[in-house]
Amino acid sequence: MGKDNKEIILTLLNKWRDIAVKEAEALSKGDLEVLGKLTKESLHIRSRLDKLLTGIDSSDMGNDILCIMKEIHEVHTYLTNELSRGRDELSDRIGNIRKNKSSLNGYKQKKVAIPRFMSERT
Repeated sequence: MGKDNKEIILTLLNKWRDIAVKEAEALSKGDLEVLGKLTKESLHIRSRLDKLLTGIDSSDMGNDILCIMKEIHEVHTYLTNELSRGRDELSDRIGNIRKNKSSLNGYKQKKVAIPRFMSERT
């Protein structure tokens, strides 16, 4: 791996780490629009890194690259855990809403029949 290649990888990893931290902040604020934009940026950087890191052995990377990758992993672990917790909360709420809706359907009363004054048999 050349010196220029290593510098490019370090720059991209630093950008990715910064974006991951911003994603965590956006998630904690509940700002899903910003989270979506940051995720798209992160995806672009990851695709560039994937091309650069293909075929490179981890022993050739160096400690600085591995340290940044470890930090990114920790932030993404946090993001994954928070998103899973949010998904579970939403699933519980949806389940409660479905249960309440089906309970309400059971309590619906039929319309009261209009009394007939004349018999149809006669």
